[in-house]
Amino acid sequence: MGDRTKQNANLVGLQTLSPERRREIASMGGKKTQEIYAKKKTLKEYLELALAIEDEEGTDKYTKIVKALINEAEDGNVKAFETIRDSIGQKPKEEIEQKQEIKVVMDDNIKEWGS
Repeated sequence: MGDRTKQNANLVGLQTLSPERRREIASMGGKKTQEIYAKKKTLKEYLELALAIEDEEGTDKYTKIVKALINEAEDGNVKAFETIRDSIGQKPKEEIEQKQEIKVVMDDNIKEWGS
């Protein structure tokens, strides 16, 4: 515990700083965050770039994958067919039947009102 107190002894809370200094610190943090986000690309972006690369024949990987998927479906691969169907927006709706039984118990006084 004593070591931690020594480490924190020179820290200054933001509330003790002037508004200008707080703004300056926040701005530095924001700029650093933007730098980090700019450097990081999502997996989606990398995949999109890689799939768009064309081979010697001018065919991109998107096209090759689509052709392979269609060939698999034509050969009877049901999963490939389902992937194609779902991708073009023709996935069948799943309907769930729900049955509920409701039991109403009436007080004897309420029964008299209905008479």
